[in-house]
Amino acid sequence: MKHIPIEETVQGMILAGDILSTTGQLLVAKGTALNGSVIKSLIRHGINRIPVQSEEDKMEPFSEDEILKAEEICRERVLGRFYEIPSDPMMKVLYETALRIEAMEYLRCRKKG
Repeated sequence: MKHIPIEETVQGMILAGDILSTTGQLLVAKGTALNGSVIKSLIRHGINRIPVQSEEDKMEPFSEDEILKAEEICRERVLGRFYEIPSDPMMKVLYETALRIEAMEYLRCRKKG
C-alpha cells in the first residue's frame, strides 16, 4: 500500500483502505476502483491523500506451505542476527517477525526473477 496525493490518482487505481470523512462517515470503501466521479467526490470532501494498492499488493498471495518452506531456507540467515533462538516472549515475537519478513522477501524475489 502507498499513500499518494489525490492529484496523482488515475482512474482504475484500487483503494487500499477505507476513506472516511472528518466525522468518521465512510466515503469510499477499501477495494473500490477509482473513477472520475469518486475522485471528484474525494476532492470535494477535502481528502488530500489516499491509500492505493501498490504493485506488490497486486501480487498473488503465497500459500502457508510456500511461506513455511521459505522460512526454513531463511532461518540460518535470520538466526545470524540473534545470539540464539530467543526464549524471551518479546524477543521471540521479534525473531518470528523477522523470519516471516525475510521469507516473504525471498519469495517475492524468486517470483520476480
